Amino acid sequence: MALLPAALYGCVRYGAAGIQVILAATSSAVIFEWAARKVMKRDPSISDYSALLQGTILGMILPPGTPVWLVIIATFLMIVIGKQFFGGIGGYPFNPPAIAAAMLMVSYPKRMISHFPLHGTDPSSPFLEPLAALKSYGPGVTEIYSLNDLFMGIHNSGTGTGAVFLLLLGGIYAMIRGFIPWRAPVSFITGTFLTAWLFHASQPETYAPPLFHILAGMTVFAAFFLITDSTTCPVNPLAATLYGLFAGILLVLIRNLGMYYDGAVFAVLILNLFHPLLDRIHKPVIGLNTEAVRLPEQA
Repeated sequence: MALLPAALYGCVRYGAAGIQVILAATSSAVIFEWAARKVMKRDPSISDYSALLQGTILGMILPPGTPVWLVIIATFLMIVIGKQFFGGIGGYPFNPPAIAAAMLMVSYPKRMISHFPLHGTDPSSPFLEPLAALKSYGPGVTEIYSLNDLFMGIHNSGTGTGAVFLLLLGGIYAMIRGFIPWRAPVSFITGTFLTAWLFHASQPETYAPPLFHILAGMTVFAAFFLITDSTTCPVNPLAATLYGLFAGILLVLIRNLGMYYDGAVFAVLILNLFHPLLDRIHKPVIGLNTEAVRLPEQA
């Protein structure tokens, strides 16, 4: 439910190109889930709807018009490699949609840039993805994209990651209903804003302002629907706060200093590595007897 408004917006905005990606991702995710459980002789898990949810998330990340064969490769990587090889829900160490998206970004970088419809590479074109334009032409292009347009999703993006206002509504709804924790998303956005502000304050001619980083790319989408994955997000309150904060910091570092224009999925995957370590912060050791152990007296 929380993803539905933004996903529908992407389908309406991009038409058949968006619908094709969402349908291919969700349907193939469910099929791969069923097939993997069958081959591995495990109980069916389609009824938990996790494959449908993860297929929707992946479809929203992928650019509109992504070829169906590439969507199927991505869902195979997500469901079979990233999820079922580790036992399914509760067992995988890395966020499955983030794994699939990251592997496609590395293997097919040009196909993962949203350019629908194609209007060349002129930075004045409103169809050039904002963060891709920023990486290619510098912070001067931020003047082309108004904050209102970024907030309303009137720019190029992944199929379902552009409408920030709908993602916010969906994320807030999910938090109120208790479907996702609130600490990780809030600290993620805070870490992104503060880090981007520090970069921009030090060299405004080189780095984009913080609100541009918040509203462009997958920042808000990642905050509510990637880092909050129930298997890979820490449950300890302090750990969840640090998890989101460090992921937000890392996101801006990748964008500003790395070669990839949007580092959301990479930031999530790197922080997944530290999830078990962070979750041990202030975690009580169950069954530990703190009383002094008395050794038997020798005769």
